[in-house]
Amino acid sequence: MSKYEIPQVSDIVYENQTIALDRLLTTEYDDVAVAAVELPATVEYLNQMLQYYTGTEIIEKQAVKTAEAEAYMELRGGTFVQKYGDKMTEKALEHAVNLDDRVIKAVASHADCEGWVDRLRGTIKVLLARM
Repeated sequence: MSKYEIPQVSDIVYENQTIALDRLLTTEYDDVAVAAVELPATVEYLNQMLQYYTGTEIIEKQAVKTAEAEAYMELRGGTFVQKYGDKMTEKALEHAVNLDDRVIKAVASHADCEGWVDRLRGTIKVLLARM
């Protein structure tokens, strides 16, 4: 047995299902039949999640572009001077767009989806290596 303490991996919770990754990654499968049922089923479930989050990531990426465009048009249309009272240059306008609450929220939502896509791809690879 290793002296190295293996860090605990957090569970994945999706649609009221909990995937106990720590157990799946640290269990020594003495019975191949158990692993042959648990691991492929879990990989497929994670693939379903990956499909959902990949689609959502594309939608969220477009939401960022939409929020940026709306903010840009509003600022360009006159709200820049009202909000910032400074000379409106393209660079200043670009920074002001990034300060818009809609843009901030859209970027955060897109980043969350992108993070899930990355985590799911990595988790699937690790579980496939165990099979």
